[in-house]
Order: sequence, then C-alpha cells, then structure tokens
Amino acid sequence: MSTRRSDSGVAMLLAKPQLPFGKVALQEDRITNFEHRPFLDTCVNPGHYVFSKDIVTEYFPQEGDFEHRTMQRIAEDNHLRGLKYEGPWLTLNTMKYLIRIREYFADSMEKQGSG
Repeated sequence: MSTRRSDSGVAMLLAKPQLPFGKVALQEDRITNFEHRPFLDTCVNPGHYVFSKDIVTEYFPQEGDFEHRTMQRIAEDNHLRGLKYEGPWLTLNTMKYLIRIREYFADSMEKQGSG
C-alpha cells in the first residue's frame, strides 16, 4: 500500500458493504424481485485514508469542508488512489451491528482453534 500511496499522495480504502435492508425491483407498484441484505455492487468510501505529509500541508484546511471540497480537489488534481478491500466489511453503527461483529469474531476464533 505504501508504494501506491507515495505515488499519488493519498490512498483511500474502498469496500463493498452489505446493505442493512432488502433491495427490491419494481415494475410500477409491483415488486418483481426481492433480495435480502445484498452486497453493494459499487465501491464506497468507509472513511479510512493514508495521506502523505505533502498532501496534508498543501490541501488540508484549518477548518471547513474536508469531505466535499478538500477530497474533491485532491481527486481533481489526480492525487487520490483507491485500494479495494476484498473481505467482509463490518460496520458498527448500532448495538445490533456490535452483536453481529462479536459473533463474527467469536465464530472466526472458534474456527481457527478447531483447524
């Protein structure tokens, strides 16, 4: 990762998380397909970055709009690279997700112990 980041100045982790709800296909008011909690087919920015010092010095505002203006300017100036994460993306937004994450790691640890 450090080589790609140093070539561009910024690396952004990209993920394809699972939706927390079902996805439907509609034909007028009739649901023609239902998919329970599918994974997104597009990459999202989960908010994990690596920045070079030069980028921080040149682009970061003392205060203001980092997500909309600063990151867009960095992208327009061709300094932003995406690194695709290929694995389960565990989002922690609610107590329900915390319980799922604990179960995921408990199952992972159990599988490692039995293997």
